[in-house]
Amino acid sequence: MTSYLHRRELTYAFLCWSGYVFLWMVTVGSAVGIAVLWWLLGMVVFGSLWLAVQPLFQRLRGRAGTAEPQSYRPASR
Repeated sequence: MTSYLHRRELTYAFLCWSGYVFLWMVTVGSAVGIAVLWWLLGMVVFGSLWLAVQPLFQRLRGRAGTAEPQSYRPASR
Protein backbone atom coordinates (compact mmCIF):
# COMPACT_ATOMS: atom_id res chain seq x y z
CA MET A 1 0.00 0.00 0.00
CA THR A 2 2.84 2.36 0.75
CA SER A 3 4.36 2.02 -2.73
CA TYR A 4 0.92 2.69 -4.25
CA LEU A 5 0.67 5.97 -2.32
CA HIS A 6 4.16 7.06 -3.34
CA ARG A 7 3.44 6.44 -7.03
CA ARG A 8 0.43 8.74 -6.88
CA GLU A 9 2.18 11.90 -5.74
CA LEU A 10 1.39 13.81 -8.92
CA THR A 11 -2.27 12.82 -8.65
CA TYR A 12 -2.38 14.33 -5.17
CA ALA A 13 -0.69 17.47 -6.49
CA PHE A 14 -3.38 17.75 -9.21
CA LEU A 15 -6.12 17.34 -6.63
CA CYS A 16 -4.59 19.94 -4.33
CA TRP A 17 -4.16 22.37 -7.22
CA SER A 18 -7.76 21.88 -8.34
CA GLY A 19 -9.01 22.42 -4.79
CA TYR A 20 -6.89 25.55 -4.43
CA VAL A 21 -8.20 27.05 -7.67
CA PHE A 22 -11.80 26.25 -6.68
CA LEU A 23 -11.39 27.83 -3.24
CA TRP A 24 -9.68 30.84 -4.78
CA MET A 25 -12.52 31.26 -7.27
CA VAL A 26 -15.17 31.06 -4.54
CA THR A 27 -13.46 33.33 -2.01
CA VAL A 28 -12.36 36.01 -4.48
CA GLY A 29 -15.54 35.82 -6.54
CA SER A 30 -13.58 35.45 -9.75
CA ALA A 31 -15.15 34.66 -13.10
CA VAL A 32 -15.15 31.03 -14.15
CA GLY A 33 -13.12 31.79 -17.29
CA ILE A 34 -10.26 33.26 -15.28
CA ALA A 35 -10.32 30.30 -12.89
CA VAL A 36 -10.20 27.87 -15.82
CA LEU A 37 -7.20 29.69 -17.30
CA TRP A 38 -5.48 29.66 -13.90
CA TRP A 39 -6.18 25.92 -13.57
CA LEU A 40 -4.85 25.22 -17.08
CA LEU A 41 -1.68 27.18 -16.33
CA GLY A 42 -1.14 24.95 -13.29
CA MET A 43 -1.70 21.82 -15.38
CA VAL A 44 0.92 23.02 -17.89
CA VAL A 45 3.40 23.58 -15.06
CA PHE A 46 2.68 20.18 -13.47
CA GLY A 47 2.88 18.47 -16.86
CA SER A 48 6.22 20.10 -17.57
CA LEU A 49 7.56 19.00 -14.20
CA TRP A 50 6.32 15.47 -14.81
CA LEU A 51 8.09 15.31 -18.17
CA ALA A 52 11.25 16.77 -16.66
CA VAL A 53 11.57 14.03 -14.04
CA GLN A 54 10.99 11.09 -16.39
CA PRO A 55 14.06 8.99 -17.16
CA LEU A 56 15.50 9.49 -20.64
CA PHE A 57 16.04 5.81 -21.33
CA GLN A 58 14.26 2.84 -19.81
CA ARG A 59 15.39 -0.75 -20.00
CA LEU A 60 13.08 -3.19 -21.67
CA ARG A 61 11.45 -5.71 -19.40
CA GLY A 62 12.78 -9.16 -20.09
CA ARG A 63 14.25 -11.94 -18.06
CA ALA A 64 16.43 -10.95 -15.15
CA GLY A 65 19.77 -9.58 -16.27
CA THR A 66 18.81 -9.09 -19.91
CA ALA A 67 17.82 -5.97 -21.78
CA GLU A 68 15.58 -7.63 -24.34
CA PRO A 69 12.08 -9.03 -23.90
CA GLN A 70 11.56 -12.76 -24.11
CA SER A 71 9.60 -12.49 -27.35
CA TYR A 72 12.75 -11.32 -29.19
CA ARG A 73 14.79 -14.34 -28.17
CA PRO A 74 15.27 -17.02 -30.82
CA ALA A 75 13.54 -20.29 -30.09
CA SER A 76 15.80 -22.84 -28.45
CA ARG A 77 16.25 -26.11 -30.33
